[in-house]
Amino acid sequence: MAGAASFYVGKPFRFPGADLTWEQFAGARFVINGIAYRDTVGQLFDRAHARLLPALLADAGGVVAHGDAHNANVWYTDGAERAVLSFFDPAFAGAHVPTLLAEVKTTFHNILAHPLWLYDPDEAETRYEATAQFRDGTLSVDTNWTLSPVRRDLLAVKADRAWRPLLQLLKDRGLLPADWRDVVRLALFLCPTLVMNLRAGAGRHNPTSSLIAFANAVRAGSEPIDTSDDLSRLFDRITPGP
Repeated sequence: MAGAASFYVGKPFRFPGADLTWEQFAGARFVINGIAYRDTVGQLFDRAHARLLPALLADAGGVVAHGDAHNANVWYTDGAERAVLSFFDPAFAGAHVPTLLAEVKTTFHNILAHPLWLYDPDEAETRYEATAQFRDGTLSVDTNWTLSPVRRDLLAVKADRAWRPLLQLLKDRGLLPADWRDVVRLALFLCPTLVMNLRAGAGRHNPTSSLIAFANAVRAGSEPIDTSDDLSRLFDRITPGP
């Protein structure tokens, strides 16, 4: 995975309270606000590289979709009787978008990338706190960043209006792969980690925003151990019925 190699492999990682090599960081077990997560960053990149190959994603079919329909790519104005489309960036739109990926970027970039941490790291540093401690292969992260109420509401709408009916339709048609949850999680993990370099000092990110960014990437990509969090509850909510 070229982006991961050029952004992260062999590079240093600076966080408030901990400086790590790539080898230490890639193999670290994350504990975020007391919740332990199953996968390391290295494991998530390896599994994404193996599973998200286009040929393997054909198991759930394809759809006509935008593929990147976050708020910056679709704009409208209020008309007298109805909304009028005023700007549309087709981005990755096409007739053969892998079905399980069609809503991934919209879910991440409209909801999980906010407030502020992905695209406004300087502002995030002034508003939020994040500290790290690295010991015995575990990276413990404490942060007061959280989804805002409006983003939680948007996540609920996305779950009920997009993900749940889509997954139920796939299951009813015999097209839902057994590992669909893992496929969607791995794609969510790649959204922030490949859209820009999240390391402090490598681009726009500082140590605080970098730590929040990687913590959120792991939350998106990995299941929590012996408990639940916002993302695991989302996946439980959208799991199709019999």
